[in-house]
Amino acid sequence: MTESQTIETSGTMQQAELIEPQVKTRELTFEERLCAYMIEKGRLTQEDLLRGERIHKETLSTSLVPLLVRVGLASERDVAASLSEMMELDIIKEKDYPETVNVETEFPLRFMTKNLFLPIDEDEETIKLIMVYPSDEFTIKSIKMASQKKLDIKIGLPSEVENAIEKFYGGGRSAMGQIVDGLSDESAGDEEDVDHLRDLASEAPVIRLVNIILQRAVEARASDIHVEPFENRLKVRYRIDGVLQEVESPPARSTAAV
Repeated sequence: MTESQTIETSGTMQQAELIEPQVKTRELTFEERLCAYMIEKGRLTQEDLLRGERIHKETLSTSLVPLLVRVGLASERDVAASLSEMMELDIIKEKDYPETVNVETEFPLRFMTKNLFLPIDEDEETIKLIMVYPSDEFTIKSIKMASQKKLDIKIGLPSEVENAIEKFYGGGRSAMGQIVDGLSDESAGDEEDVDHLRDLASEAPVIRLVNIILQRAVEARASDIHVEPFENRLKVRYRIDGVLQEVESPPARSTAAV
């Protein structure tokens, strides 16, 4: 057809303009742009992203990027570096966290833990935060609404922010850290004593620790779990879609009991 076509109606001729169909393209979400940026920078492979997307569709338990970190498909440091570059925000190292916090605005511990942010200082106009995902608009709006103040944000790593939240506002350690703290000091002792090992393995903290490892493997849809003892830690890896991915591991003193 040409730009216009002739249509015959009731013996008369009329010109009908052809209208080109317009295809609307969906705007990418920030999370999608973050993943694309990480692939561009060599911090995430397309294969690992596809694995993560499959797991995410099956579980729908969290946002995609936190899931990639949780199951070991993406490094928390690589995610933080990419967020820092995209949002032009500084990353704060754990050694630079304050010794104490000076915050009057109260936030529920569960809300801070779920959304991974740590209020560290506050004045009449501004509240300073360490956030793992400063792109989380819902959390940003909620903090602004609660404090009625401007936000000064730095980016932190998930494991470090979680530990700091527990230190300043909770019981003092992350879930796995609390369990490991409950292990008997004898766990690092004689590994040749079978009766002793049986006693250690029956301790409640050891059972909870193993349950966490199993629970996270199920969440990640891992086909098998690899546990390897090293000098300073117990290395735990999940096989996801045929590829071994390292995840959070307990210290070496839990080796014998596990």
